[in-house]
This record gives sequence, structure tokens and C-alpha cells, in this order.
Amino acid sequence: MTYNRYSQALFLGLVLVVLGTPAGAGEVTLPHSFSAGTPAVAAEVNANFTAVKGAVDDNDQRLTTVETTKQDRVTGTCTVGGSVRAVNANGSVVCQHNVGIGYQNSTVNVVTPIAQALQTVAMVSMTAPGPGYFVVSFSANAHFNHTLNVNQELRYAIVTSPNGNPTPGWNSFRMNHVIGAMPSGHYYQPASVQVVKEIGVAGTVTFYLNAYSTEPVGSMLIDLSNWSLSVIFVPTG
Repeated sequence: MTYNRYSQALFLGLVLVVLGTPAGAGEVTLPHSFSAGTPAVAAEVNANFTAVKGAVDDNDQRLTTVETTKQDRVTGTCTVGGSVRAVNANGSVVCQHNVGIGYQNSTVNVVTPIAQALQTVAMVSMTAPGPGYFVVSFSANAHFNHTLNVNQELRYAIVTSPNGNPTPGWNSFRMNHVIGAMPSGHYYQPASVQVVKEIGVAGTVTFYLNAYSTEPVGSMLIDLSNWSLSVIFVPTG
């Protein structure tokens, strides 16, 4: 069986349509070529159509693969204080909470007398962007102006209330002391305490370093100097 020139023109037109598809289409290799005025054998024409169909099917498969594995436009966002850890194929994001740090520090050589009445020596606040842990640290130099036969105690703790009382039993309770049997004079000791507090949701927490002494009211024989109170947030979400 042979085709006339109109059949040849139709075939060539189809080939041109296939070859004229957008960039990225696969190349078509035709097994047979035809010249004007010569008869076209059906088997050869069909073989060419088969080659064109194979190329079209291949392009369709590749387009399907692109559509199923492509990276969509990024539309996800993270809350304040967070950052993008990963981007999903659908454009959503995986967030992580950044470690933040708050810091409060006394001026060098400033002395804070500690009386018998409870007082707040330092305070610091931090906002957590999500669940995690606050690690709060305090350090200072404790000074005792000591008199023989007088027991001196400095009690302090990191608490979350301005009226929090640093008493034994608090997990952040610490005590420095000089026993009465020590000779009269000036004694210096390092004072430090650290506490870890868990937070389940985003929010702001204020930490206080509260202290008092066993000295009589108004004596002011114990003081803290060069102190610092710092907090670091460690995310878990």
C-alpha cells in the first residue's frame, strides 16, 4: 500500500508539530525519509509514526517526573526568634528555635550590701520563641567584714518571683558563710549558682537573684561585688 502526496504532507505536518513543542522535548529520530514524487510505503510511514509516538511518550513521562519531584515556591514561615532548618518539596518549611542570650552585669567595683531583709540583687528577662530550657547562671565575689564569735551567712537563690525567698529546699539555694571562730577580718569567697528551668510554650520569663544575710538589720557587713546574672535559651522544638 502507498500514500499520496497529501498523506506525506500530513505526516510531515505532524512531525513538525511534535518537533515544535517547548524546549526540553526529547529528540525524534525517524527511521525513514521520503522524497517528493515518490510513493510512501505503509510500513515505513507507520515506523516513523511509531518513532514519533515513542518520543512523545518519553516526554510525557519526563514531564510527569518533573511535576512530582519539583520544588514548589517556598510559602512557609517561622515565628520571631526562629529560623528555617529545612524546606519541603511542597513549599512548607521546618523551623528551629535559635539560642538566645540575655545578660545583666554590675559595673566593675560596684558593691551591693546584703542586709537581713530579702532583696533582689539582679534580674534578667528573656523571651523564648518556643519550648526549651533556660539556663540561668549567677556569679559574684562575696565579702564578709567579720567579727570574732559572730556567725555570718549569705543566702541566695535564682527565683522567678521578686519576692522569692532563698531558703533551704530551693533547687537553686546556695549559702556562703564565715563561722564565728574565725579571727576578725575581711574574708572573700566566690559566690555562684546555676539553675535550669523548662518552658513548654513561647513566652517571657524574668529571673531574680534574691539574697539576704543573717546580719542584724542595718549592719551591712556582707556584700556582693562584680556580680553577673545571665540566661541562655536552649530550644527543644
